[in-house]
Amino acid sequence: MDELFELPVDYKGREIILPGKLVRRGYSYRLHISVEEVDVVFEPDEERNFRAIIDNPDLQEKIDIDLVREIGEALDKIFR
Repeated sequence: MDELFELPVDYKGREIILPGKLVRRGYSYRLHISVEEVDVVFEPDEERNFRAIIDNPDLQEKIDIDLVREIGEALDKIFR
């Protein structure tokens, strides 16, 4: 079963609340975070760092990469 959550992220001096969904996949999981109306998937790698995945390459241009980095750091704080 998927679990919905809200992720607070400090970005450019203000706190942003982003909607997210935890999706379990066997022994692992993925975190789907809605960023600027685009679904960005974060999954842990072998070293337990999060990598961001955007399925549609055309949408990669639309997303602020600095915001994606801040989301990754916020997830690291929560999961470590």
